[in-house]
Amino acid sequence: MKKFNLAEKIIGLIVILSISFTIGGIYMKILLKDLEMPVQKQEVKQEQKVGGINTADRQNVTGQTYTFLSHFKEGRKLNEGEFTSVTEWFFNNDFLENTFPSEKSKLFGIYGYGKLTHSYSAGNGIEQEGAIKKYEIADIQSDNVNKTITVYIRMNALEQNTVHWIEWRNLPVEGWKINSVSFDGNIEALAAPLSPKKEY
Repeated sequence: MKKFNLAEKIIGLIVILSISFTIGGIYMKILLKDLEMPVQKQEVKQEQKVGGINTADRQNVTGQTYTFLSHFKEGRKLNEGEFTSVTEWFFNNDFLENTFPSEKSKLFGIYGYGKLTHSYSAGNGIEQEGAIKKYEIADIQSDNVNKTITVYIRMNALEQNTVHWIEWRNLPVEGWKINSVSFDGNIEALAAPLSPKKEY
């Protein structure tokens, strides 16, 4: 049996320790990686939970506002069927189920959609068409407490340089729907916004 001298023993010990440290280091990296992953996932989940209204929400609501207003652009022919379709598409289910059936004439009247439309006499009676000549988003106001976004729109319609607002609310299942509007038709359910409004 070969006897190792002191130098060989020291070299052998260094090699063994080096291998041990390498294996130990790899194991520690794997262990730490496993420990890190749940923490990172938890942080992302927490951010999503408490983040509130974000840029994507504001872009979503802005896009819906443009689409809603496009139905009332100048010269577009309108009737009760069109008004009904627009209302059912953009307004929240609570309003549609509990208020709209009995109050739709007010919403379609001069203090409701009438502020965005033009009525005139024709051979078959009264015709209606959109009255919005041009408009721009004047401001967007977010309310994380009530989960609302209010879009202020400066427009030239029946009245020039007038600011109207639409309050959108993020509802479970439904998503972003109209909760109240400045052209409320004197309907109590639409004339009670959740968030304070700016004066223009």
